[in-house]
Amino acid sequence: GLTGVKQLAAGNAFVCAVLSDTTAKCWGYNGSGQLGNDSNTDSGVPAAVLASDSPATPITGVVQISAAWDHACLVTSSGGVYCWGNGGYGRLGTGDQTSRRMPASTGITNGVEVAAAYNSGCARLSDGTVKCWGSDNNGSLGQGTTNVQQNSPVAVPDLSNVVKLVSNYGTFYAFLGNGTAKCWGANGSGQCGNGLTADLSSPTAASALTNVSELGLGSSHACAKYSNKSVKCWGANSTDKLGDGS
Repeated sequence: GLTGVKQLAAGNAFVCAVLSDTTAKCWGYNGSGQLGNDSNTDSGVPAAVLASDSPATPITGVVQISAAWDHACLVTSSGGVYCWGNGGYGRLGTGDQTSRRMPASTGITNGVEVAAAYNSGCARLSDGTVKCWGSDNNGSLGQGTTNVQQNSPVAVPDLSNVVKLVSNYGTFYAFLGNGTAKCWGANGSGQCGNGLTADLSSPTAASALTNVSELGLGSSHACAKYSNKSVKCWGANSTDKLGDGS
């Protein structure tokens, strides 16, 4: 079995892990190269994410990984942010829409956390700001616009002091150092927790995310554990996923 696992990230039919030796391994479906092992062949066992293929050399220095529908991204200890898999809509942040079967640099050199979504991604930087890239269909890039695709990372305006970044299908949540949070992107089911049910193209205060200690996300709903150990859920409630009896 796989040992020394420090972090797991599940995508659509594939999973990636960061190991204690600072390498990463992925397994499962690999139709878009999302396992990062320079292949399109599915793997039933963990395969090393490669930095190069000649010879095959695992990427090292990995501190965090994020998996989405058919791509993944990671951050290294030196601040590099790398993505691989399906490159459509610029979701890899590599300056083009080319799919990659091994990690490719986004050009970010001061990253500390990355959050991959369905066709976009964002990274938290060491100065507490955020950059995003990919499709902007739901305002997912936080630029105050929609449908303006960015193949390379762009800064999210008026967002600072970010200490944690989380994403789901097309929604991004930024937790701030003062205990509050902001949200942007897909919000048609109210998944941002601010009482609104329209997509948000700029970071918007999310009252439901104040003093949150843990956040669990679905594609269109969310549940939070608060500092007082209570739990609240919001967003789409089909199949009773909010657990409120309604």
